[in-house]
Amino acid sequence: MPPNSTLRSGESLFACDFPGCSSRYRRKEHLKRHQANHERQGNVPCPHCDQKLTRKKLPASRSLKACSACRQRKEICEGGSPCKACEQREIDCSLVEQSSPAGHPGRNQSGPEIPESPSIHDYVKIYFDHFHPEWPFLHESTFDPAKEPGVLVQSVVMLGMWAQGSRSSKNAAIALHSRLASAIQGQRSQWDHSKAEPDQIIGIKWPIATYQSVLLQVIFSIFTTRDSGGVDFGLRHRIPAEDYSLLTALVQSCRNLGIFSYPEMLTQYPAGTPITMIWVGVEEMKRFALALYKVTHICTTVERQTNASEKLMTVADLAFSMPYSDEAWNLSKETEGQTLSKATAQASQKRDGDNEKWINSSFTTLNDPEVSFDWI
Repeated sequence: MPPNSTLRSGESLFACDFPGCSSRYRRKEHLKRHQANHERQGNVPCPHCDQKLTRKKLPASRSLKACSACRQRKEICEGGSPCKACEQREIDCSLVEQSSPAGHPGRNQSGPEIPESPSIHDYVKIYFDHFHPEWPFLHESTFDPAKEPGVLVQSVVMLGMWAQGSRSSKNAAIALHSRLASAIQGQRSQWDHSKAEPDQIIGIKWPIATYQSVLLQVIFSIFTTRDSGGVDFGLRHRIPAEDYSLLTALVQSCRNLGIFSYPEMLTQYPAGTPITMIWVGVEEMKRFALALYKVTHICTTVERQTNASEKLMTVADLAFSMPYSDEAWNLSKETEGQTLSKATAQASQKRDGDNEKWINSSFTTLNDPEVSFDWI
């Protein structure tokens, strides 16, 4: 009963004896709860802000207030400091709203400041030490941050930050991912050839560095959503629709350009190109295609109902032989030249030119049209 309510005749009246308070109640337990408010005088701290509350049970609107990270990812925030989602990702949890550029909710307008220590080169080294062994589609010996396109260098730095492991470094990686994803989406007309007609892409120089960057963005998205996104019944990780859209456009663009075909790979090199340069380039495209194939089979999106018969990529796309060898691929710069010349000759003469050794030659064996079990 609210204080000072009108009482019916004969009802008991319980009045508050706190100095200056004239509240009255019909029920004694209501009076006790009211008096407890006087005694506490706001001694219960709110876990979400600096206010002092009089009751431990927080209003629903307060306990459900989302942190900035959950708002940015459009996820339900369970509250707490840190909230459960931020604690799982090992990132900062804050109620402070981050600034976003117009038209891109949740995108951080200012790029992350890379700490003076470690440096960009340190993050690149972390990338090749920890990420590269699992995803070896960049050539470490020829990768020079000063000469590579900025979008690729920043994508490598992003994953180096994430692999570094500290909370501040992971926060910087997530912010950089948002910035790069916006830039890649904004420049999509320059690299997205997924809907191009054959006569529109004749003679186009393949934007391999951009495609490698897009793939790194999608892989990073899998890392950051593995807890919140969940998996479908095929154990595929669900990633945001915008990232899956990039993946879809990337696959179809590569298919249209012929990037998955060994004969088409060779057309990217004019006569007189050093044989070692051709070997590195072809090997890099093979490894990129295999990494892309792997990603298409381990992720999906909430909006897509995955069907085993409807895959972004299949073995039939891979019209090239397996990469030559990890030993040759990972050679240092000091010993590279002479050994790679031999490796190139061997790979070209014994395997690459023999289409019976191409991966897609196994498609008929591995994909029975009468069996829909998705196992590769």
